Parts: sequence; structure tokens; C-alpha cells
Amino acid sequence: MSEAPILATYHERLMQVRRRLDLYRDRVDIEAVWMLGKRFTMTVALVRLTGQTREMWIRQRMFKRSLAVAALAVATAVVIGRYDRTPTVQAVVWISIGIGILAGMTSVRSFPKVLFLRFATRDGAPGLDIARSGPDARRFDEFVDRLRRQIRKSTPS
Repeated sequence: MSEAPILATYHERLMQVRRRLDLYRDRVDIEAVWMLGKRFTMTVALVRLTGQTREMWIRQRMFKRSLAVAALAVATAVVIGRYDRTPTVQAVVWISIGIGILAGMTSVRSFPKVLFLRFATRDGAPGLDIARSGPDARRFDEFVDRLRRQIRKSTPS
């Protein structure tokens, strides 16, 4: 028996994760690849979902973490650099400043909030989140509309 055809695909990219959502007649297959290479796959049956969504604007997790690293790196450079001018300590100061700059750039890049639509399950629990982010962000509304149509088609009468 051959595999059912994919009706639509949506690629989503956040700083910490990339996801591919494949819409089939009866399900959505999700493949996620996290920043450090960990992979995750999941299948959501469309009969479990309702077409109702909740809109959420969420700031990426990387923002707070990178801001904390930037602050700690700059503080380390200031405190260590004040009391000792040896070449080894100065190297640590410059490395800390470099880390602070990179972490600061990461926090600036992850600051804007991202739109997520959360599809609820029939029992009210969260079922599927989709973010308007990444290479297919322009096709977000089209994919969500297609998903809603498939949910309606898969709903038992």
C-alpha cells in the first residue's frame, strides 16, 4: 500500500528549533530539529482537533537566556579587568566581551514576539501550535486555512 500524498507542507524556523509540518488527509506529521541537533517527531490526528484557534504572541526562549549570558559576560569582563592587567587576564576580559557581544546580538534578534496559533483538541487540551516564523511565514495563513478545511473534512458527522 502506498503512502498517502502530502496535501501541504509548512516550514517554521525559530532560533532554537526548526520544524516541518506535513499535512495529510487525516493527520499532521511534525518533525523538529533543535539547535543542538536533537530530533523530535510527532503525529497529530486531525479528528482530535477543532478548527478553533487561540492566538498567542510569544517571545522566543532564547531572549532571556542570551540577555543573562550577555550581562554575566560583561560583568565578568568589568570585574576581572579592574584589578589585574596581566596578559592572561586581559585575554579573559576580551573573550568575555566577545561572548557578551554575541549573546547581546542573539537577545536583540530573539526579542520580537512571534505569532503562534494553538489548535485545541476536542477535550479542550492544547493540540497543535504553529508559528508564523521562518521561510514559509508568508504562507502561514494559507497553511492554516488548509489545515482548518482538513479538520472539518475529518470531523465525524
